[in-house]
Amino acid sequence: MFRKLRFQFIAITTLAITLILMTLVGVINTVRYLQTEHDIQAVLDLLTENNGTIPDTNENRQTFDRQFVSQGTLYNFNYFSARIKANEAIINPGTANHLTSEQIQGFVDQSGLQSFRDRGYLEEDGRYFSYRISPVSETERLVVFFETTQAFRDRWALLVLSIQIAAISWLAFVVVVTIFSGLAIRPFVRNYDKQRSFITNAGHELKTPLAVIAANNELQELLTGETEWTQSTKDQVDRLDHLIAKLIRLARLEERKDQAPVTIDFSQLVQRVSHNMSALWEQEGLHYEADIQEGISLQGVPDDLYELVSILLDNARKYCDPQGTVRLQLANYKPWLRKGRAVLTVSNDYAAGQGQDYRLFFDRFYRSDQSRTRQVVSQEGAEPDSTPAGGGTSPAQGYGIGLSMAQNIVSLHRGKISVHYKDGVIRFVVSL
Repeated sequence: MFRKLRFQFIAITTLAITLILMTLVGVINTVRYLQTEHDIQAVLDLLTENNGTIPDTNENRQTFDRQFVSQGTLYNFNYFSARIKANEAIINPGTANHLTSEQIQGFVDQSGLQSFRDRGYLEEDGRYFSYRISPVSETERLVVFFETTQAFRDRWALLVLSIQIAAISWLAFVVVVTIFSGLAIRPFVRNYDKQRSFITNAGHELKTPLAVIAANNELQELLTGETEWTQSTKDQVDRLDHLIAKLIRLARLEERKDQAPVTIDFSQLVQRVSHNMSALWEQEGLHYEADIQEGISLQGVPDDLYELVSILLDNARKYCDPQGTVRLQLANYKPWLRKGRAVLTVSNDYAAGQGQDYRLFFDRFYRSDQSRTRQVVSQEGAEPDSTPAGGGTSPAQGYGIGLSMAQNIVSLHRGKISVHYKDGVIRFVVSL
């Protein structure tokens, strides 16, 4: 259980740091993109206003200082322009001395093909140029180009660097969390151990006064004979003895190390439990259907698995509707695999189960506040201690720990147990 809790802690913290790092990477690169895009558009604005040139004047410098555009962005990159009139381009090479007239003409032609856009960027041999098209008159347009290769490279370098740093940080965080996760869940382990120790010690302490009460009750019967009062006392003592035994069993279930898993014929085990309980169905006026596939084997503790099947069948017996049907099915899921899974399904008619929160059924001591009759919400799978027979109309007595024990047994065998309700039938499914 605590191994699963530790893995959940690692998974949740890892997910949290992943989201944080992804957010940081996204924010940093978005801010950088917006900043460089602002600089580029500011330079294109200036080029457009000055007919494709950037005069190196104090006024321009002050303007860009106010707009937080760096001087390097302004003067360290190449730009050129062209005036297009009647399909004829008058080229101004600007500072793009490394480009030939044919190359510049090619850029102008490409920008003209993007007639549906007045701005964008072009790429040629790994170099990027942002452009802006603006009308000068009804028959003339001005196209300005500004080389943004370095800006694009800086963006990409920042993206790669931030992802690398985030990946290294994520890996380091996962290692640290994995190492110290045991310390994080230690208080839960300590509290659970104290609770389990308390239940065990309290159970042993309660046995002595119960034994005294039982002895005094027997002495009273010897003196005055059996009465309804002595019988009631005896019944309650037996009930408390049974409850204490189940509490101790539940507390010790997870720390059980005296029996190692062995290979067992699970089909025969389920068949044996089904046969041992066969007399109860007729006694209580219930219909019983069993479909057990033969030859299903698995690794497990026989006593625990026997108790698991008994809990589920007894639970179905207690809470089945009068004259209802209890169904048991055992099948091999994905038998073509080398390690298929045994799927045990126990279901019963349960008309009162609509709208219940079945997630609580496996909670220890869970009982519904609405009723404690056979139609009680909690199907707690207690032993048949004092449940009278009578066709499913008698109260179902229990302690709310049977299904909790079943869940612990399934967890110890690395399986899964779930509960489903549909069309008046409640169904418990165990996958081992």
